[in-house]
Amino acid sequence: MSQSGAEEMVGAHLRVDAFLCDAVQESNGKLHAIGIGWSQIGGSAFPVRHGRIGLGLLIHVPYTATNQDHGVGVEIVDEDGRAVALGQAQPGTDPAMLDDSGEHLVRVGGLFNVGRPPELQAGDEQLVPLAIQLDGVVFPHPGLFAVSVQIDGVELHRLTFRLNQM
Repeated sequence: MSQSGAEEMVGAHLRVDAFLCDAVQESNGKLHAIGIGWSQIGGSAFPVRHGRIGLGLLIHVPYTATNQDHGVGVEIVDEDGRAVALGQAQPGTDPAMLDDSGEHLVRVGGLFNVGRPPELQAGDEQLVPLAIQLDGVVFPHPGLFAVSVQIDGVELHRLTFRLNQM
């Protein structure tokens, strides 16, 4: 299937709402966040380490996409499309999550599978809330960056923010 065909297939089924924040956690199927809605951060000298970036995701899974494994992936890219290192790679990390050197993690993600409870009606959807903390990300330079959220290998949401030199 072509990339656009895959995009149509995923896009027709699942969708993602997302937000940037200072911190987020999931509890009992709900997201709890602090400092929601920023689009600019600053640093004085580069490279700069940012303490924490919180990412809240709500994945909408329709009736027809339940009882199936779905992959979710998140990465940060700069305005030239280069992936930002999210941290040091740990032994045994999936090579698809690493940069070309194999030393840095540039993508986080995993699999999810939403069941189909008996009360779920055809046409209904379920929400999968995910809280992701990206701690200590080192940004090499100021500029425009984007958090890319992919489901089943297709980008379904992009959040941009600017890192300003202060």
